[in-house]
Amino acid sequence: IMDNVQTFKSTYFADSPNAFNNNPQRYFEKAKYLTQILLPNLKNSKQNIFLSLDGDLYGLPFDALYDQNYLVQSYNFAYLNSFLLFDFITNNAPTNVEEISLLYRAEFPKPLPSLKFVNQEVENLTTKFKTLAISPVNQSDSTIRDAFARTNIIHIAAHTILDSVESPYLYLHQAISTDQLRFFEIKTPLVFLSACNTGSGIALPSEGTESIQRVFMSKNVPSVISTYWFANDEVMLELTSKFYDELYNSRTPMFALAEAKRNFINQASPQQQNPWYWANINYTGIGNEVGLKKSSNLLIAILGFTIFTFMGIILYKTYRGRIK
Repeated sequence: IMDNVQTFKSTYFADSPNAFNNNPQRYFEKAKYLTQILLPNLKNSKQNIFLSLDGDLYGLPFDALYDQNYLVQSYNFAYLNSFLLFDFITNNAPTNVEEISLLYRAEFPKPLPSLKFVNQEVENLTTKFKTLAISPVNQSDSTIRDAFARTNIIHIAAHTILDSVESPYLYLHQAISTDQLRFFEIKTPLVFLSACNTGSGIALPSEGTESIQRVFMSKNVPSVISTYWFANDEVMLELTSKFYDELYNSRTPMFALAEAKRNFINQASPQQQNPWYWANINYTGIGNEVGLKKSSNLLIAILGFTIFTFMGIILYKTYRGRIK
């Protein structure tokens, strides 16, 4: 069984979406077989399913398995290194946050590619929600530490670097490694890692993977969204937007991510319904609630009303002048 799991992962969730595109039916057959073996009592499960994994099961997107439909179309999945985290993670993080602390970087030195959709991701979040956007030029050590110490949602859009020798790190204006993150004061109820491979790393027996995602869980963060493999910029942009819209309505990150995927699958082209595009994003946590505030449009409304009124006065005076 574990050989089948490893082959399934390496075939369909590696560097390319081509294996699925070449034979979707073959994917569905393999995914349904794994569903029957790994989740034999699925039909008796509630909608929220919490999984504690080990070994080669790490990195397997259970929501992309199949039984009539992709499992995400009926269930919400959460991953935990251990069910003991329900006791160890004190669910006392704030449920109503003031804003999203947004750390991002779009341009990188070669050979790293630039992330052309990051700026649009930033614009989407800052337009809709109350956001503290910290651009690369403002990402000093003190501002980054201050952002993590707030009770805001933390959203990071940048490259992640995995090295066989050094610890994984986030490539913002400066590199932030997993070793450094362990010394940060972190109070957020939710971290969204909008970057590649933030949930990947060397598997640790019964402790998850040596990944960036795991560091946040160890810092008592009750909800972390991360990626298992390469993140397609365009799809990440769309899923991120859908996720925050759903989070605003549901207040539950676990449900919001699953619902964002369901909406994406229902609206995507046949090519982008391929799980390679959307199943890399996963939720790790205990299913806590997080409230989210939208940005205030009061100033824009006042400005628009003022301009409209001023133009009305000018037109009125012009009209009166012509009658005379």
